[in-house]
Amino acid sequence: MKYLFFLTCTVVLLATTCTQAQRTTAILTYKDGKQLIGLGKIRASGKIKFKKTKKDKAQNYSFDSIARATIHEPYGMVHYVRRKVSGTGNYAIVELVKQGKVTLYRTYDRSYRTMRSEPDQFGNGFVMSGSAPIKNYYVQKEGEPAITHLSSNQLFSKNFEKTAAAYFEDCPVLVQKIQDKVYRKRDLKAILTFYIDECNVDGE
Repeated sequence: MKYLFFLTCTVVLLATTCTQAQRTTAILTYKDGKQLIGLGKIRASGKIKFKKTKKDKAQNYSFDSIARATIHEPYGMVHYVRRKVSGTGNYAIVELVKQGKVTLYRTYDRSYRTMRSEPDQFGNGFVMSGSAPIKNYYVQKEGEPAITHLSSNQLFSKNFEKTAAAYFEDCPVLVQKIQDKVYRKRDLKAILTFYIDECNVDGE
């Protein structure tokens, strides 16, 4: 009985700790390096809803003065930044996925409907439907003023092979691997690693 009571208390304590950690802990980093630590989230408008403690009144912060917002999401701590999107003149709030000589960013947008055919217990086919978030991926080489949209997980997204080949045209070996489908759009991190490690893009 004592062991059961101890086990129950431990589970409750762990659950409470996890819940506390997932209450959108946020760190706002100003462009001058100063930081605010508290609770926050990214609003659909692109503003940051933030307060220092649960008892405080939330205020909206803008990326005009914030360089980076680090938010605790269900899948971990995420760094959000604002970047200009090449060819559009618009700005986007993006997640920082992989930073380096070529940096990878991602956005999650509205869901799209998915459908697939599955047999029932009698062998008859039927269609199952669901939804999935739209993931858009962007890249930016060092020195570039804007990010470039490279791929999406939408069913009818633009041609990844053509877009990636054009973006990495300064590395013919990588372009050939993309065209030969050695690398596909699911291999974005591997593509960036190859570009950084194997492509002579600095004129060395």
